[in-house]
Amino acid sequence: MKDHDLLLSVEGIDQTGKTQIVDAIERTLHGRSLPVHTVHDPPELDPWIFAQETWLDRENEMSPVGEAFVFLAARLDGVQRIIAPTLAEEHFVIADRYVDSWVAYHAPRLAGPLGSLVHAVAFLTELHERLSDAGLLPFPRLTWLIKDDPEEALQRKRGKPTKWENHEAQARVAETYDLLASAAVSIVGEAIASIDHCLAGPAGTPLSALRRIISHPMALAQCQDLLASLPGAVAEPYYNTALAARR
Repeated sequence: MKDHDLLLSVEGIDQTGKTQIVDAIERTLHGRSLPVHTVHDPPELDPWIFAQETWLDRENEMSPVGEAFVFLAARLDGVQRIIAPTLAEEHFVIADRYVDSWVAYHAPRLAGPLGSLVHAVAFLTELHERLSDAGLLPFPRLTWLIKDDPEEALQRKRGKPTKWENHEAQARVAETYDLLASAAVSIVGEAIASIDHCLAGPAGTPLSALRRIISHPMALAQCQDLLASLPGAVAEPYYNTALAARR
């Protein structure tokens, strides 16, 4: 796997200002008389524009596995039609999302079929590496990860949200980005450990009086039996368990 010196990317959850940052980098490079081209993911090419508008961004009948590989096909098509020819001309390419976004958005959805989030990240990352080794997927020399609170980021949304633009999905994407950013070495396995959860609230509150239970989506999933026994309470996902307690 080899990074390309002229390929840069900006990653992050939705509504974090990535596009504005990409535009600023483009203006800066143009200001130095350097040739630069910006790209988006999925690529702004047919048939991917139509596919994204009509079904990829909406709830559809496709399985998470099938949908993940449709997005991969879109990226590889964009590489062949835009990125590779532009790099061959020795122009800079600034990607508004690229390889990491595919892992960040689809690994949580593939955690079930592949056994866990860790296994899904490892599988998708290894697939990227194989494509890179085959010369089909150049890797960026540098990637900026823009971090933000998913709840605050979604408040900046204007217009109808896509199926990806909800708190639970964005919190899981943020978690996966953090996992990718912290992984200086390859993921080779996982360890299973017992986890004890505590349901915290005002002293003396009976379980029957609970109406909202706020925590990280993973913690809520691990406590699904308890939550099912509390029909009067609604589980509300939040991107951070400790910060959820402050609410």
